[in-house]
Amino acid sequence: MKKVLKGIGKREGRDAIQCREYNGEQHLLTLLQEAPPLGVKRMVLSEYNGRGNLMSIANSQPEIFRFIRLLSVTLPRDYQEMESVVKTVHQAKMMTIAILARLFENDKTPMVETLLKGMLRECLDVDDEAFTRLVNELGMSDEDINRLTLNEVVHRIAHLLGKPVRLVEKIGREIHLMKVFWMAA
Repeated sequence: MKKVLKGIGKREGRDAIQCREYNGEQHLLTLLQEAPPLGVKRMVLSEYNGRGNLMSIANSQPEIFRFIRLLSVTLPRDYQEMESVVKTVHQAKMMTIAILARLFENDKTPMVETLLKGMLRECLDVDDEAFTRLVNELGMSDEDINRLTLNEVVHRIAHLLGKPVRLVEKIGREIHLMKVFWMAA
């Protein structure tokens, strides 16, 4: 226990997680053209309705997306009117999934794979085969991605963007369970 307490203040991550918002296709293109800092791996989260911007860039400049992982998200219809706490829950869940998806590599990170699959399973409206394919696409190593042709990169991007992560039902159930729990307590 002493080792755990002693290590609490230690910074191990070297600020490798950075969040940058983009506004539209041109701004995203500008951000993607910047070289990432050494050791930073990129992950792009896109609202499912705005995936056309990403596909437009991918079709014209697929090389930019070669080593970038993508997730498409479906926001609730009433997202703008939600309480800030509920919005924060959605954002935290999505960021957690995005971080795990970026850390995951097939056959190299079994713990990350288990966590990611557990979080994604209820959030994707796909059969088992499509789920496995999506997870395999997310977990491709840089070496495997490097062997893809530009056409294959574009197909990979389209596949990842075409399977939106829906947190609405999952978070709704979790919030409902918490309310029931607190009422019963």
